[in-house]
Amino acid sequence: MARVVAGIAGAIGFIDDRIEAAVRGMTEQMSHRGRDGTGTWRRGSASGVLLAVAGGCGQHGARPADQPLIDEASGDAIAYDGVAYNHPDLRGELRAEGASFQTTEEAESILAGIQRHGAAFTGRIEGMFAFAAWLEARQTLVLARDRLGFRPLYVADLSHGSRDRTTLFASEVRALAGTGLIPRAIDPEGLATYIWNGFVVSPRTLVRGVRSLIPGSLVEITLGTLYVEECRYWELGDYDRVPDGAERVAEALKNSVVRQSRAEAPTAYFLSGGIDSSAVVAMACRAAETRPSTFNIAFDFEEFDESSYARAVADALGTDHHEILITQEDIEENLDVALGALDQPSIDGINTFFVSRAVREAGIRVALGGTGGDDLFGGNRTFVDIPRAVSWGRRSAFLPESSRRMMARVVKYWKTGPSGTVPPQTRWGKLEDVLAARGDVLDLYQLTAAQFTPRFVQCLSPSAASSGARFGIPASRYDQLAVPASTNPLLYSICRLELALFLGERLLRDIDSVSAAAGLEVRSPLLDDALIEAWKSADPESVLLPIGKKRILLDTALSELDPAIFDRPKAGFVMPFERWFRDRLKSRVEEAFSDDEHCRAVGLDPEWVMKLWRAFLGSEPGIYWTRIWAVYCYLWWCRKTGVVLDCDA
Repeated sequence: MARVVAGIAGAIGFIDDRIEAAVRGMTEQMSHRGRDGTGTWRRGSASGVLLAVAGGCGQHGARPADQPLIDEASGDAIAYDGVAYNHPDLRGELRAEGASFQTTEEAESILAGIQRHGAAFTGRIEGMFAFAAWLEARQTLVLARDRLGFRPLYVADLSHGSRDRTTLFASEVRALAGTGLIPRAIDPEGLATYIWNGFVVSPRTLVRGVRSLIPGSLVEITLGTLYVEECRYWELGDYDRVPDGAERVAEALKNSVVRQSRAEAPTAYFLSGGIDSSAVVAMACRAAETRPSTFNIAFDFEEFDESSYARAVADALGTDHHEILITQEDIEENLDVALGALDQPSIDGINTFFVSRAVREAGIRVALGGTGGDDLFGGNRTFVDIPRAVSWGRRSAFLPESSRRMMARVVKYWKTGPSGTVPPQTRWGKLEDVLAARGDVLDLYQLTAAQFTPRFVQCLSPSAASSGARFGIPASRYDQLAVPASTNPLLYSICRLELALFLGERLLRDIDSVSAAAGLEVRSPLLDDALIEAWKSADPESVLLPIGKKRILLDTALSELDPAIFDRPKAGFVMPFERWFRDRLKSRVEEAFSDDEHCRAVGLDPEWVMKLWRAFLGSEPGIYWTRIWAVYCYLWWCRKTGVVLDCDA
């Protein structure tokens, strides 16, 4: 059956045998995104454009060689990765305008739309995608990503002397870094965002000279001058309330599950037993002609196993339910494989890799999950913590700075006691910084979510601390996020930051890389574009309150189920790394943390790395396993990719 996940790559500008070999090499490095073969297309000789696709049959069964898709009449071409959920509507509109088609492929429709309407047509596509479209008449290459960031796309510029230049692009950072044309040097600002967040924030990456397109953006590059014009074709925008907003959201919820469930490949649903995934499955059951297949992961370590909740929901809905057992030995033995699935290091993603691989091995190619429910409907602690922090910051704004510092230190000592090897990294340890933020929503959002306090970031990596990043965000991106955060209702502003940062830069990126590595496409109907448009016009209180209850999902999808099934504390899919770092994985982590030379080479202070490790082993306040995991993943990734802070290559 057909696969949809693919990898795209290419070049524009000066192209010689070395550049062409590099592009082909990138497709080979991304073969895990599509094991069905590769296709390439080139226009021009010394100066031209080259498009390539790494595997990934089209959704409707096109052969790998059919990508890139070429319009022979015009000389236009497109390399496409993704799925457009509104493709039938788009094709119907284009046909009504006089377009004709030779295939049933989405790529052909998107190319036709850009030919007729220009790059702005991208804003009409609803789905998850990245593409590179060459327009022969304009001698222009259009690179674009979907609105929220489901599909990645990275760009790097090369100079071959005073005149010749080339722009490379690919679906993965590692593919660009592996060409041998880009120095394997760490970007200090990218490193700063990683240490702060546990993931890298666009447009930076961890490799100097490689930048990420921001979700919802497109770039037009003109051959000859290589003039670049970049713009945001979509932004969530300011809150804009309309009547019956909550009712529109409920209707959009039902439609999103129906349209994302359409796939010409074996399809199933992740079912954790929580509200989000259960709501998706319940709505699928109502629309499906046959019993939907649901999958849940069961663990052999009982304190983390929630399979009984998933089983209860599956029984109530009558799904064809499957439980897949994952043992501690499975995870330990395959941990390096899971880490290797991440294109850039992240504190997330490992869980999804094991789930995706297990579901794919069961014969499934497309899976729908509940990602986004917490962020759009108030399921995260963020919606409690940020308003509280804003209140503290605004009330203390009139106090002198010295008084705020004294108050923060008293509270920190009261809550955490004397500092040990490492200062407390808890919310109380961050109180001085929280009060200094004076109620700024973006700063407080970042402080609350930060892996480490700003002072500890300076200790752990002076290079990162002096990079220019602001509160863990690249300087070039900070103002884009800050202005809307100060001009909208508070809960809406928090949701906007959740979509842009937690989802767009962490969860969706990780889901893409690890599920693609497992050969599975994962869809997220709770983040459907049409649903987002309905949601942004609803009263935040109607879709978010009471915080943690997600009433709109319960009322829309789960009203026929016993409410007691969901009457339990929020848990999530968590593996016992806290315990493993003290026994099973202790020697592995200790070996990485005690390598002073490697720590120094990748921009970390080896003394503070070991202090952090000892603080964790000593159970000091706020030194949670996620802090250890973030540093370990970074060290592992740098060693695997050969990237270092100072590189003369």
